[in-house]
Amino acid sequence: MTATTGALEVAFNTALPSSITSGSVFDSLQGSDGRPVVKSTTLSGNGAQNVNLFQFTGSVLVQRLWGICKEATDATTLSSCFFDLWDGSNAVPLNDAGTPTDCSGLSVGSSVACTDLPSNDLPFGNADQVRSLLTGPAGFQSFIFTQKNATSSYVRFLFTGDANTDVDMEFTVKWAPISSAATLVVV
Repeated sequence: MTATTGALEVAFNTALPSSITSGSVFDSLQGSDGRPVVKSTTLSGNGAQNVNLFQFTGSVLVQRLWGICKEATDATTLSSCFFDLWDGSNAVPLNDAGTPTDCSGLSVGSSVACTDLPSNDLPFGNADQVRSLLTGPAGFQSFIFTQKNATSSYVRFLFTGDANTDVDMEFTVKWAPISSAATLVVV
């Protein structure tokens, strides 16, 4: 070990912890494209529904936002799907709310992702065959979300179901603070 490589040898010969700890090598590698926050939820309900996924304060840079189907007991009707921001009175679509995505019939392993501009459809990859959601030059686009002053502000997932809709999803966001009061937590 030399003086110039000693620190690297120590870092690379250290086992990664099984969970994120502040300041660890694992924390640095895992957080390089944002801090991960995960919410598991069941999509159910007849008619138009919305699920508050994450609450944020201040201004946050969202680098990744996606959902994966973990269980599809009944996904016959799962239409009009998109993400938006909500402050209790104002909604800002993160995908084209005018032509929302039909995810009916999705299977375990299917995914949705916020990958592009808000004027575009929500990319949906049904796991019934091999698919790629990140086509074209855009891929994942970063977004800056800013909380409404002194008001709870949320990232939501909206959909239309029927009386039998029962789909377990795991939604993940990777984010970084860009204001001193910034937080993003599971609701």
